[in-house]
Amino acid sequence: MSGLHPHLLASREIKKYIKEDIAEFTCLEDFYDKAVFANAEKNISSDRSFREGFWVKTLERLFVISQFAKSRQLEKILHCELDQLLFRIDELIVNLEKCTKRGIFVPFHTPDSAVASVLYVNDLNALDSLINNAINEGGSFKNEMELLARWSKSNSDMCISLPTMASVLIGKNIATSKKIFELSEDEIGGVVDAAQLGSWIFGIDPRNVPISQSPKTKFIDKPSIHLLTKDNLENINFKINLDHRLFAHTLNGKKIRIYNLHLHAKLHNYLEHNEKIHCIINNHFESTPVCLNYARKEQLLYQIEAATKLFFCKPKIILRIQSKLIRKVKKLLQEYFNNALDLVYQKLFELGKEEPKPIISSSPFISGDFFLSICDVAVLGNFKCPKNLRARKDLLFIETDLIENRQMLEYASNFKAIIAHNGDHALSKYAIEFLVDSGIKVYATNLKTNAPNIYTIPIGIENAHHRRNGSIHYFNPSHMSTLSLIKKQDVLVSFSV
Repeated sequence: MSGLHPHLLASREIKKYIKEDIAEFTCLEDFYDKAVFANAEKNISSDRSFREGFWVKTLERLFVISQFAKSRQLEKILHCELDQLLFRIDELIVNLEKCTKRGIFVPFHTPDSAVASVLYVNDLNALDSLINNAINEGGSFKNEMELLARWSKSNSDMCISLPTMASVLIGKNIATSKKIFELSEDEIGGVVDAAQLGSWIFGIDPRNVPISQSPKTKFIDKPSIHLLTKDNLENINFKINLDHRLFAHTLNGKKIRIYNLHLHAKLHNYLEHNEKIHCIINNHFESTPVCLNYARKEQLLYQIEAATKLFFCKPKIILRIQSKLIRKVKKLLQEYFNNALDLVYQKLFELGKEEPKPIISSSPFISGDFFLSICDVAVLGNFKCPKNLRARKDLLFIETDLIENRQMLEYASNFKAIIAHNGDHALSKYAIEFLVDSGIKVYATNLKTNAPNIYTIPIGIENAHHRRNGSIHYFNPSHMSTLSLIKKQDVLVSFSV
């Protein structure tokens, strides 16, 4: 979707994991001199040990980029952070080169924070100026975002602000000093995402969410005059077209192109298929915040890893545990939990103050559990593999959110019919077309389109396995006959999708 073949700069030990058809690879050891960075590292005021030196590495990349460009005699370079979803960003480069500005192009989140989610440099002298500021000119700084913003204020002739959704909907230079030149949406043919849009659509890093809470989509920053409000974001409808270009449609009819989404949630494995990305983005406008099972799993594994470190790093046991041992422990834990996901999710339910939920039927009432009870095989989010419910293999039950990748669609096409239920999203156009072409019958909730062999089914009452409002005991005629209630002119309101 990016429109470019990426070039990855990393330690030699990473090379074995990179396929040539995915990215070109260059070892840091082949060109990078770390000694130059030492004087800048000591100026970082944030905890330099945080997450194995996260703040150190985010700053050091600027030195890596500079030395790489010089070693290859490059005059310009586009840097994108690893947690970016890119949408034909090659066209952004073309538009940037049409303008006469030279220096460092970067989006601003606030006046004190420039986010190098997308960083374009067409003047290496500007990058040298930024590096010198980090080493000995400006004193300490929290991180590279604060450094970039600080440097820009005293070097406005070398810093160009890239337009964001906030600068389009709220006002130009909303997050920058008036001294800093900001390109317009028209000049680059769209906007870039510093941090807000990706966090709104996919949520934030699950490691930053307390274990008592589930990681959710639709994260919103603390209110600020420099940022989009919740109302602003709720009034944007995101859509990806067939050419892999992403657009935002506002309620007043404005159409704005977006070149990237900052995937702060870092759900790379979960989003390895384009179909899954399309599903989440294209259905986002109508959805309430949803929990992603993969994010919840990552959250739990991180907490286990942190607890493991804390245990081994107690002064009386051992002063320091090697990162290699930590990785080994984490791998063993992942293998254990992958083979016992039922136990993991039971624990998650307890932490979320919910009851464990065995699957039982709501019959004779309609619900997701009712449809599940009549199927032969089930694909559920809290089970690693499909569950065989009967000997025959004709009717498949699948949770709606799990059907959007091609591998699952191919699996579903082996059945005579499927039931898609227990989800807030409607089936995507891609999924519907794939299933129709496979010639199987599909029964699903929240359908928006009509197609042969595609049938809409009701959501029904709340699932019985929640043992709350959908409890079949509540609807039992024998139970209801024992109640003596005064009827009132009240209306029972459930939920709408």
